Parts: sequence; C-alpha cells; structure tokens
Amino acid sequence: MLFGDAWLLVYAAALAVPVFSFVHWYEEPTLRRKFGADYEEYMRTVPGWWPRFSR
Repeated sequence: MLFGDAWLLVYAAALAVPVFSFVHWYEEPTLRRKFGADYEEYMRTVPGWWPRFSR
C-alpha cells in the first residue's frame, strides 16, 4: 500500500507461509521438548505473532 503495488502483498504472503510453517511445525515442538514446562510458561506470557493489548 505504501508503494502502490499489490504484488508486494502477494510477495509478503509467499514469505509468511514458509516462515509460519517452520515455526509452527518445527521450532515450537523442538523448544517444547527441550525446555518443557518453562517453554509452556513462556508461551503463555509472551505474545507470539500478534501483540496483546491487555494482560
């Protein structure tokens, strides 16, 4: 929108899908196995992809 080119949105989506997939199906399970309950607590208290506006 800033540059007036809709293809940038397509490009951003094309990059977001593999990044989200990697985090969801590889990184999170790996960290969960490695750190267990500490990682679960971290996941509950730290916002992930979207900011939290209230506690």
